[in-house]
Amino acid sequence: MEAYLDLQSAAIAAIGGAGTVDDVRVQLDLFEQELAQMPEEASSSAGYAANEAEIRQFLSDARASVDAGDARGVAGLIVDGPDVVGAFSETCSGHGFLGW
Repeated sequence: MEAYLDLQSAAIAAIGGAGTVDDVRVQLDLFEQELAQMPEEASSSAGYAANEAEIRQFLSDARASVDAGDARGVAGLIVDGPDVVGAFSETCSGHGFLGW
């Protein structure tokens, strides 16, 4: 969850001129790494299963936008993006924070 929010912040900063597409690329890489290292508890949750295809499509589309140098495209994908909170809320409930 935190990596997704960092990606969102980087895209907003790039649009506003306070960041670059390379900053967005770094955060996208980190988000992909977090997903690849996700604990079994999170990856096997019903919430993640219901949103996995949408999250994977988001990653593919976001990567294409970043490769094209289009920070606005990434930001648009985030606005219309997958329900990352919903994907992990079941696993994260009771921890007092969003994340895994």
